[in-house]
Amino acid sequence: MSELITLRAFFDNFIYLYRWAEDSAFVVDPSRARPVKKALQENNLNLTHILITHSHADHTGGVSALARQFGAEIINAENIPAEQCLKMGQSVIRIIRTPGHSEDSLCYYLEKSAADEQSILFSGDTLFLSGCGRVFTGDYDKMYRSLEKLASLDENTLVCPGHDYTEENLRFAMSVLPDDKVFSDELKKYRDATENNRFYTSTIAEQKKVNIFFRGNDKEVKAAVEMADSDPSAVFAELRIRKDRF
Repeated sequence: MSELITLRAFFDNFIYLYRWAEDSAFVVDPSRARPVKKALQENNLNLTHILITHSHADHTGGVSALARQFGAEIINAENIPAEQCLKMGQSVIRIIRTPGHSEDSLCYYLEKSAADEQSILFSGDTLFLSGCGRVFTGDYDKMYRSLEKLASLDENTLVCPGHDYTEENLRFAMSVLPDDKVFSDELKKYRDATENNRFYTSTIAEQKKVNIFFRGNDKEVKAAVEMADSDPSAVFAELRIRKDRF
């Protein structure tokens, strides 16, 4: 019954529609209403909830129109006082506070259950595939700690980010560690998927290998940024600043 539907918007945004009951679905970060309405109609679904990872306009543009038409409940940092769980039928979604990209950033963790065969992380602009979001708050330590939370999740969790920046992220990693073949191999996998009109996917376990922002404690990474004796959170900050200039 459960089904993940991935929609594209603008140039590189992802919108996620998730069927949690035979005729019911929630949507994550509807930057535009039109593709969501089309997918709901094609799949005979009613929209019950709108989950917002953060308040930036490129993630919320379709919220008002969808809420008006379907009467869907809006979930965001304003109405969630603390980390908690949402229940939709047999599905359980853990809300994880992940400040750093923005102060109001949330991630939504759909736990593996009898209804949901694989755990899924809707990571907004906190965690991208092979990358992470810009730290608009200026608090790099807070962003690092948010990423640590996500790294601790079930390693088989599917990661569903807010944008497709994968190629640029991998090229950046290759600029830092040009001799680490894991990044060039992953770039080939990404290009093969996109050239064949397939969605490129990844798990938490895979991200620990191919996401340089998860590798701030690796001696090779520390050596590459000349911070051999530094704390991994400081290495992360240096990497993120370099990525901003890449």
